[in-house]
Amino acid sequence: MKSFLSIMFAWFFMAGNVISQQNNYDKVDNYGTKGISWALVQKDNKYGFINRNGEVIVPAKYDRIERFGSKGNAWALVMKDNNFGFIDQTGKEVVPVKYDRIERFGSKGNAWALVMKDNNFGFIDQAGKEVVPVKYDRIERFGSKGNAWALVMKNNRFGFIDQTGKEVVPVKYDRIDRF
Repeated sequence: MKSFLSIMFAWFFMAGNVISQQNNYDKVDNYGTKGISWALVQKDNKYGFINRNGEVIVPAKYDRIERFGSKGNAWALVMKDNNFGFIDQTGKEVVPVKYDRIERFGSKGNAWALVMKDNNFGFIDQAGKEVVPVKYDRIERFGSKGNAWALVMKNNRFGFIDQTGKEVVPVKYDRIDRF
């Protein structure tokens, strides 16, 4: 009987904690719906996460949070003021919320994600580091011209970058055809 009362007390305490957390937010989603054990919370049209103890893991400051892993890595894409970045599975912002667009990792034929800022393109790697500066008007898929490089364009001139991000053919040509 004593253990039953202990279990009931613990259950009421936890339920009360969850209910009090729900009162702090406009909406609390189910735990685990975004690919992690946390619950997505909404307050004043901003989103964040709480853990199962009701502790804030990610403050409700983002306009949108996508599912963890939806961009081809373990992070969640976040949006604030029409800019994008990533948070990791500890809630830490690992890619600053500064890009106009972030594509899926691997979408350009390598492990990086194409990023765009002010109509210029570059790449970030799986560690969140900008490995190709955001300076090109266009970047094509690696291998699209018959070799392992990616065609890049700046000011209507063309060149190539390699798989390390190094510019291996200067961006100075009017046209570059397929190898």
